[in-house]
Amino acid sequence: MKSSSNLIWGLIFIAAGVIFLLDNYGHIDAWEVVKTYWPLLLVAIGLKILWDVKQGSPATVIGAPSNQQWEYSSKKKSGYASTSKTDLLSESNIMGDVKLTVHSEQFQGGSVNTVFGDTKLDLSNIQLADGEHMLRISGVFGDVKIDTPQNLAIQVTGNTLAGDITIREYKKSGIGQSLTYQSEDYETADKKLHINVSQVFGDLKIY
Repeated sequence: MKSSSNLIWGLIFIAAGVIFLLDNYGHIDAWEVVKTYWPLLLVAIGLKILWDVKQGSPATVIGAPSNQQWEYSSKKKSGYASTSKTDLLSESNIMGDVKLTVHSEQFQGGSVNTVFGDTKLDLSNIQLADGEHMLRISGVFGDVKIDTPQNLAIQVTGNTLAGDITIREYKKSGIGQSLTYQSEDYETADKKLHINVSQVFGDLKIY
């Protein structure tokens, strides 16, 4: 997979060049961006290693819990779509989209990491377990779209270097944007979900 490795490193260097170019023109603080997003470089390297190890086993989802119940509708190089009854998400994908509909009665958050591809999560039918839970979404190139129940006690923190952020009725556009949303009942709710999204290039939409 030398060609895919070269592609990944090439895009990383291009992204770095764009960041420092924007810094030169005073649009962003390059070192602040690096400080915020440098862990994604480690994610990209780690996922590339896992991709090489797992290649040849298309039915395996990297990092999926052993009690996860999957119903695959497709599994292609361009991404996959599935329905899951897992209570704790653990998803990683290097090249391709993550499209997942979750049906859980004790949802506890989790993590979704991508490098090149969109993340689309339908959480509109979940029920939370007691307590506060964290869902972390991170990626380099691609859009993020998350549907949540409208009556869910939710707090969302969205960050993107280049792209628009929409969290329910609120929106921000431009370079190096950050937006935080918290529902009115979040602080007093017995069941609540904190969604943290960090994307380098791409739009964020959380409804």
